Amino acid sequence: MKGHLTGRVLIVDDNKSFADITAKLIRLSGYDVIVRYTGPEGYAAARDFLPDVMLLDLGIPNVDGYEVCRKIRRLLWGKKIHIIALTGYSASSTERYTVRAGFDQHLTKTVPFTKLDQAIRQGLSH
Repeated sequence: MKGHLTGRVLIVDDNKSFADITAKLIRLSGYDVIVRYTGPEGYAAARDFLPDVMLLDLGIPNVDGYEVCRKIRRLLWGKKIHIIALTGYSASSTERYTVRAGFDQHLTKTVPFTKLDQAIRQGLSH
């Protein structure tokens, strides 16, 4: 990792183990990180925490990641967040839908941490 950056990262994923471990790794890079496990919780956290980068699973309960992203993008504050789809769905089958929903990037689990860190850094510099 090339030096520590500061920034706010929100992780929204219903796989609690994955989300919590990913959050710990991202914190080690110097970011302020919070985790939520459902779509409504993720939307509320985005509104209240105003992250710089959001890692958003597509298949989360109650309201899926596509709808969470669309709702966020409709609002002025939501246009400033770099939203990354971090999902088990392959990019080839879902990437056009993530682009239409307003995602900035699409990463497929299990992405190497170096690639995830690079995506977060890219999101901070946009």
